[in-house]
Amino acid sequence: MKMHIASLVFLSLLNPLAAPAENCLPFQGKPVALQGSVVLRTFHGPPSYGEQTKTDRQESQVVLKLRRTICVVANREDGAAAETGQSEITLVAVRDLDLRAFVGKEVDVEGTLFPAMSGHHHTPVLIQVERIQLPLDVYVRQDGTIEADGQVFREAEGFRKFLLTRRPATAQIHPERTTPYEAVRSAMDAIQRAGGIDMGLVGNEQTK
Repeated sequence: MKMHIASLVFLSLLNPLAAPAENCLPFQGKPVALQGSVVLRTFHGPPSYGEQTKTDRQESQVVLKLRRTICVVANREDGAAAETGQSEITLVAVRDLDLRAFVGKEVDVEGTLFPAMSGHHHTPVLIQVERIQLPLDVYVRQDGTIEADGQVFREAEGFRKFLLTRRPATAQIHPERTTPYEAVRSAMDAIQRAGGIDMGLVGNEQTK
């Protein structure tokens, strides 16, 4: 009996920059990796930042709606208090990044967390964005070839080396309907060797 997969397989890479779910993330520490959807929020700005809404100017900022809530440990050096249950954080571009181009999209973000320090900061936690990218779409063909970012890989090892450079935090595998399970398994193994995965299967497997 040969197994075929007719569904999309979603993989969340255990990026070494990302803290485990049970651990809180650091302020002003080493970079972290987060996933979520980008939205544009409008807040009350100066002069009163919400106290006199009729006279306040409006401030639009790009915010990341997190796939899961985070907590951040207190930083005694700069007096930042601990934060828990954070579901949204403001994205701040460090370089010339067009963050608004990602509004409405699911993204992977890497950067450094810092606490709100002025009235212009409208979420308790913000992130200086060093890297932002869309999740990686991986297409596995019937003949076992793998396509990602417009490149075709005939060997799993070549695909693994590509992953080490691309460094996606999340990947979505799209197998053709009659793709053998072994070919999908090979792609999944390559992702695992590139950093490990937490895999969830969306849909049902079909056998023939």
